[in-house]
Amino acid sequence: MDIADIPGIPDREKRFEEITVDCYDENEVLSAFEVYLTDALRTPFTATWGTSGTPQADRVTVWVWPIRMIVKVRAFACAAAMATCTSAR
Repeated sequence: MDIADIPGIPDREKRFEEITVDCYDENEVLSAFEVYLTDALRTPFTATWGTSGTPQADRVTVWVWPIRMIVKVRAFACAAAMATCTSAR
Protein backbone atom coordinates (compact mmCIF):
# COMPACT_ATOMS: atom_id res chain seq x y z
CA MET A 1 0.00 0.00 0.00
CA ASP A 2 1.21 3.51 -0.78
CA ILE A 3 1.67 5.81 2.24
CA ALA A 4 -0.60 8.42 0.65
CA ASP A 5 -3.49 5.92 0.78
CA ILE A 6 -3.31 5.36 4.55
CA PRO A 7 -5.35 8.43 5.61
CA GLY A 8 -8.27 7.07 3.57
CA ILE A 9 -8.50 3.83 5.57
CA PRO A 10 -11.66 4.25 7.68
CA ASP A 11 -10.67 1.87 10.51
CA ARG A 12 -8.18 3.38 12.99
CA GLU A 13 -6.64 0.01 13.92
CA LYS A 14 -6.07 -0.85 10.23
CA ARG A 15 -4.38 2.54 9.71
CA PHE A 16 -2.11 1.86 12.70
CA GLU A 17 -1.25 -1.59 11.29
CA GLU A 18 -0.36 -0.08 7.91
CA ILE A 19 1.83 2.61 9.47
CA THR A 20 3.71 0.15 11.69
CA VAL A 21 3.74 -2.87 9.36
CA ASP A 22 7.54 -3.37 9.38
CA CYS A 23 8.34 -2.05 12.86
CA TYR A 24 10.21 -4.25 15.32
CA ASP A 25 10.59 -1.95 18.33
CA GLU A 26 9.35 1.33 19.81
CA ASN A 27 11.97 3.44 18.00
CA GLU A 28 10.86 2.07 14.64
CA VAL A 29 7.22 2.78 15.52
CA LEU A 30 8.11 6.40 16.36
CA SER A 31 10.05 6.73 13.12
CA ALA A 32 7.16 5.25 11.15
CA PHE A 33 4.76 7.78 12.64
CA GLU A 34 7.21 10.60 11.89
CA VAL A 35 7.28 9.56 8.23
CA TYR A 36 3.48 9.22 8.16
CA LEU A 37 2.82 12.57 9.84
CA THR A 38 5.41 14.37 7.73
CA ASP A 39 4.80 12.81 4.31
CA ALA A 40 1.26 11.47 4.13
CA LEU A 41 -0.95 13.48 6.43
CA ARG A 42 -2.19 16.67 4.81
CA THR A 43 -3.39 19.39 7.13
CA PRO A 44 -5.66 21.01 7.92
CA PHE A 45 -8.31 18.31 8.09
CA THR A 46 -11.49 17.83 10.10
CA ALA A 47 -11.79 15.13 12.73
CA THR A 48 -14.09 14.04 15.51
CA TRP A 49 -12.82 14.71 19.03
CA GLY A 50 -14.59 12.27 21.35
CA THR A 51 -16.82 9.32 20.59
CA SER A 52 -18.35 9.68 17.16
CA GLY A 53 -22.14 9.86 17.14
CA THR A 54 -22.47 11.04 20.75
CA PRO A 55 -23.43 14.50 22.04
CA GLN A 56 -19.91 14.86 23.48
CA ALA A 57 -18.28 14.46 20.05
CA ASP A 58 -17.00 17.71 18.57
CA ARG A 59 -15.89 18.35 15.00
CA VAL A 60 -12.47 20.00 15.06
CA THR A 61 -9.95 21.21 12.52
CA VAL A 62 -6.53 19.62 13.00
CA TRP A 63 -3.31 21.44 12.16
CA VAL A 64 -0.01 19.59 12.45
CA TRP A 65 3.44 21.07 12.38
CA PRO A 66 6.01 18.85 10.72
CA ILE A 67 7.88 16.95 13.42
CA ARG A 68 11.23 18.17 12.08
CA MET A 69 10.00 21.75 12.61
CA ILE A 70 8.96 20.97 16.19
CA VAL A 71 12.36 19.43 16.91
CA LYS A 72 14.12 22.50 15.50
CA VAL A 73 11.93 24.87 17.53
CA ARG A 74 12.48 22.82 20.69
CA ALA A 75 16.25 22.69 20.08
CA PHE A 76 16.32 26.45 19.53
CA ALA A 77 14.32 27.05 22.73
CA CYS A 78 16.68 24.79 24.70
CA ALA A 79 19.74 26.54 23.26
CA ALA A 80 18.24 29.94 24.08
CA ALA A 81 17.43 28.82 27.63
CA MET A 82 20.99 27.49 28.07
CA ALA A 83 22.43 30.78 26.82
CA THR A 84 20.20 32.72 29.23
CA CYS A 85 21.17 30.50 32.15
CA THR A 86 24.86 30.71 31.26
CA SER A 87 24.85 34.50 30.82
CA ALA A 88 22.97 34.98 34.09
CA ARG A 89 25.78 33.39 36.12
